[in-house]
Amino acid sequence: MAKLISDAHLSLAYRLGESSVPTDSTELGRRLDWFTTAINIVCGGQTPLWFLKKYITFPTIENQQDYSLSNYTIRKIYQIKVDNYLYEQVPFSEVYPRYELPLSPVPILPSFLKRAYYYRYDSIYLIPIPSSIPTNYSCTITSSSTTATVTTTDAHGFSRNAMVIISGATPSGYNGTFEVLTVPTTTTFTYTIASSLSSPATGTIIAAENNIKIWYFSKPTPPTSISSSIVLPDEFIDILVAYAEGRYWSYAHKRGKSADAFTEYETRLSDLKKENFRRMYGEN
Repeated sequence: MAKLISDAHLSLAYRLGESSVPTDSTELGRRLDWFTTAINIVCGGQTPLWFLKKYITFPTIENQQDYSLSNYTIRKIYQIKVDNYLYEQVPFSEVYPRYELPLSPVPILPSFLKRAYYYRYDSIYLIPIPSSIPTNYSCTITSSSTTATVTTTDAHGFSRNAMVIISGATPSGYNGTFEVLTVPTTTTFTYTIASSLSSPATGTIIAAENNIKIWYFSKPTPPTSISSSIVLPDEFIDILVAYAEGRYWSYAHKRGKSADAFTEYETRLSDLKKENFRRMYGEN
């Protein structure tokens, strides 16, 4: 269960010899600022952290090159696939020198170059430009408890963990974007619904894949109140608490206590970096 800023407040209060979290809004705001600063320091280094890795999907649009990512707090794109083809990132400054420019103002992919994208102004630009939308598959749906089973009229080509859009089904709880749970056959797949629904579903039902897949490292969401979730894994919450304790004793001119707290902060931050290296690069 994710820790909240209220947990950090309580832990800090106990360290400072207080029986409870202070109620003074100014003091609470000051401590929240310290927690926020610690989060920004921990998550703002040059090396992306494993717990900030996220995944989004959406469908291509015929003859559309650019796709806005402004609704996501993207720090660094890790990988992009379109129709399961891996796309290579190209710096914007190299796009026009590297790609052919016909009379049309959009780049065309030469046969000897890989599929590519560039990231500019919170949007990705795909090269070549998608010329079609994902295939729509007519299907039927049955369910048992919270598992829905889709049967398509043609082989769908979906794989486990693919994201698919279901539309046209009644009850409406079958509709939406879902992760493929299993693929028993070439014409069936399953996904999880929120609650048990009447079966079979009715309507003209369509299944289509979100064929643009983006893996990225996000920016941390700054906490705004004591009920905000802490982005750090639970076992590293003491990094924030130790940093805030160091700042507290520094303001109180208790240099020895401040130094001890900051030493703990640096030690635990080093532990987090080691754990990140292990998770990111597979080292034991």
